Amino acid sequence: MVYPLSLQQQAKMQQSLKQTQRMIMSPQMQQAIHLLQMPLMELVDRIETELEQNPILESIQDYPEEDQDLTRLEEDNSEADLDEEQTPEKELLFDEQDFEILKQIDEDFRDHFAESGNYYTKRTEEEEKQKNFQLNSIQAHVSLFEHLMTIAQETFANPKDIQIAESIIGNFDERGFLQTSLTEIAVLNDFSVKELQRVLKTIQTFDPFGVGASDLQESFLIQLRCQKKEDSLAYKIIEDCYEDLLHNRLPIIKKHLNCSIEDIQKAIDKDISKLDLHPGASFSGEIAQTIVPDAMIKEEDGKLDIVVTSDFLPPIRLNKRYMKMLEDESLSDATRDFIRQRVISAKWLLRNIHHRNTTIDRIAQFLAQQQHAFFQNPDGQLVPLTMKTVADNLGLHESTVARAVAGKYVETPRGLLPFRFFFTNAYMTDEGSDISAETVREAIKDIIDKEDKSKPLSDHKISDLLEIKGIHCARRTVSKYRAELNLGNTQQRRLFRKSC
Repeated sequence: MVYPLSLQQQAKMQQSLKQTQRMIMSPQMQQAIHLLQMPLMELVDRIETELEQNPILESIQDYPEEDQDLTRLEEDNSEADLDEEQTPEKELLFDEQDFEILKQIDEDFRDHFAESGNYYTKRTEEEEKQKNFQLNSIQAHVSLFEHLMTIAQETFANPKDIQIAESIIGNFDERGFLQTSLTEIAVLNDFSVKELQRVLKTIQTFDPFGVGASDLQESFLIQLRCQKKEDSLAYKIIEDCYEDLLHNRLPIIKKHLNCSIEDIQKAIDKDISKLDLHPGASFSGEIAQTIVPDAMIKEEDGKLDIVVTSDFLPPIRLNKRYMKMLEDESLSDATRDFIRQRVISAKWLLRNIHHRNTTIDRIAQFLAQQQHAFFQNPDGQLVPLTMKTVADNLGLHESTVARAVAGKYVETPRGLLPFRFFFTNAYMTDEGSDISAETVREAIKDIIDKEDKSKPLSDHKISDLLEIKGIHCARRTVSKYRAELNLGNTQQRRLFRKSC
């Protein structure tokens, strides 16, 4: 049965009003947030990038002689520009028109540059030699693939074997392990599995020892074979009792291999403990990052002084030559607008850097006040402190505090510590005083250090001992903190007597 189309189902056009709230962040606010959460060395890179992109900014180190009149003019013009111009809402980027303006400035206003000194200073002969030495000292990093392929080309005479080696080595991960099946490699490269197995066996003898394994157990066996220890007890332990070794089940290993606990322990200490867990890691190319503290808390005459680190930051200012050009009445409107936009961008950068350093300084000052006993006493304990507490006392938002301390370190009388180290949960003792989570961790570590290693304490027993000390800490929390301290469980911490 067919039903007629109802007129009420026809689409209608109508107008409606809807009110919504949105927060639109200006480029200046976004920049302030990014700079706030940047560690010091990242901030240095950001400033150097700004120096390259914004011609209004210059490093004071490049111009040690400072003209007082031009400095005053620089300050007056920069403040006037920020007052006259409205807050810019669009991001300032270079385009083709900007580069044309820069070209025009270079051609038409060369005299302005000449009046305030040479824009380019030629290097001396000694500086040129030093520069060439530095450039020649730079060496390209050799990857694990390149290193192994160099050995393969010296080892295999057959070009096909070199191709097979390349297909195998190309599938190694950063540890040097081959986790791709040989069958898959054979299908993708039109090689036989037997050919791959033959070449792989040779690759497993390459330096560093242990590469080409499918897992850690095989890597250990390869390393021992390369050391000519196939007949050692260590080789038998890893080959036949690997899982028992991981869980420290030495009596089971003793029974299976028919040897003494003393011999097993000697094999572990002499051979197994020296094996490389990540044989290819030395070629991973990961550069160890030097930690530079963003703030320092120093003790002088019984008082704590706070210093925000600024030694690594390049001292920057507004370029005096461009500021002086703004007084030129013959300057075109396009060039004048271009310079003013760059001045506004530079001024916001300086303000945001100042805001970042001020925020870090305020947080460090508050930490020095709250953790005074911890900094001045080697045995001092942390006072429980949360980011919300800091934010409420400093009149900041909690997210601002979180961004300000993220990835940053502070140098203290107790050593170099991350800012987040000072923010811990509180535990109530029987006496009614609060202690921090870090204090609880230290108490757990102290208990484990003093335990009888032949009969290690369980997490439940450690929880009971903490409660005797007046610290209420659940067994699951003890297990969590023990893992954070890289301490094994009861079985893994156990040491067996020779008579076992």
